Amino acid sequence: MSEALSAGLSPQESAITVLGGPTAVIDLGGLRIVSDPTFDDAGPHGYLTKTAGPAVGEDGVGRADLVLVSHDTHPDNLDERGRAFTKAAPLVLTGPLAAARLGSPAVGLASWTRHSVPRADGGGDLTVLAVPAVHGPEDGERDADGNVNCEFTGFVLSGQGLPTVYVSGDNASIRTVAEISRRVPPIDAAVLHAGAARVPAKFDGRPLSLDSRAAAAAAAVLGAGTVVPAHYDAWAHFSEGLPEIEPACPPCCGPHPMERGCGCPADPPSPTHTSAPDEQGTTHMPFVRIDLIRGRRPDEVRAIADATHQALVDVLGIPERDRFQVVTEHDADHVIALDAGLGFERTDRLVMIQIFTQSGRTTEVKQRVYRNIAERLEPLGIGGEDVFIGIVENGSQDWSFGFGRAQYVEGVLPVPGR
Repeated sequence: MSEALSAGLSPQESAITVLGGPTAVIDLGGLRIVSDPTFDDAGPHGYLTKTAGPAVGEDGVGRADLVLVSHDTHPDNLDERGRAFTKAAPLVLTGPLAAARLGSPAVGLASWTRHSVPRADGGGDLTVLAVPAVHGPEDGERDADGNVNCEFTGFVLSGQGLPTVYVSGDNASIRTVAEISRRVPPIDAAVLHAGAARVPAKFDGRPLSLDSRAAAAAAAVLGAGTVVPAHYDAWAHFSEGLPEIEPACPPCCGPHPMERGCGCPADPPSPTHTSAPDEQGTTHMPFVRIDLIRGRRPDEVRAIADATHQALVDVLGIPERDRFQVVTEHDADHVIALDAGLGFERTDRLVMIQIFTQSGRTTEVKQRVYRNIAERLEPLGIGGEDVFIGIVENGSQDWSFGFGRAQYVEGVLPVPGR
């Protein structure tokens, strides 16, 4: 902790300072705004464990004019001392369900509703826009209120002559970030929770917040000139920290610009893919089509798809979640596959696989893909004579992931391996 931070946090004209965990102090329009206050010392908090206290305590932060609470149900976003700090503030903005639980002075905002706060600098009002967030996988099971994991609220702060600031909270959905980007004026600064939080009992351990690749993509979607990562330290359930986040959000103020207490702006993140590359440094995401002769059980079909994907993970170094597959079953007389003169007979166990990927694979890497897939299919009762594989190469301009846009070309998604 620096001497300046240990002595307290003086108000600044426009600044974002991350204190550790999710807690950020935002000085804007003469107001001191604190998001997701957590001030407890290290120790267990139910099923979560806090590993470090904040860089600055409540006394060092001083009185907040506004507290933003993304959600009140998880101690890593609102711990006991954080709750006391929140209750002492003149105004708290959060989601409707959280506001009902917290009581006064909390005000509940549904997504896309606004609340105006008089600025202390005489510049009129600060507008706080509540925006949607998904605290877990986009396809995760939703509760009776339609939420993944729990009710969750992000915020966009704006005002005349002020930078527009997006506070993501533990949002894990790039689709949601894209919607915010479309509906909100240009974002100047983004506070992104980027620790890839994981709890084994929830969604099979899939990330509950942005990982480094998703954070880089979110920053690119938003076009934010300043990116401040948060919620990647001080709790044991984060699966990514500075080594993963720094390549996605480059340093801006010294050797460790994103350690707790750093409030400097970051350059726009470089499009970075953090999975393990193959020998050529490429990690190009594949799209896979698998054609089968009808007659297999659903679990057999899934086993074939799983085996194929795992081979690509092992050989090409793609992330587990970079999985795009279409499996199609055909009547036997709709599939014709001879031996190309190699002198063997195929059977009704035939599996035909097409792998579409960006160009750059070496011949040796492709041969390893063929071998690995065949070896993984053999225990499933599929002999080598029934494994037919083709690799189709293309470029970054040949992909659209939705909304009729070429995300690689536009820089919305990082080009894999670059």
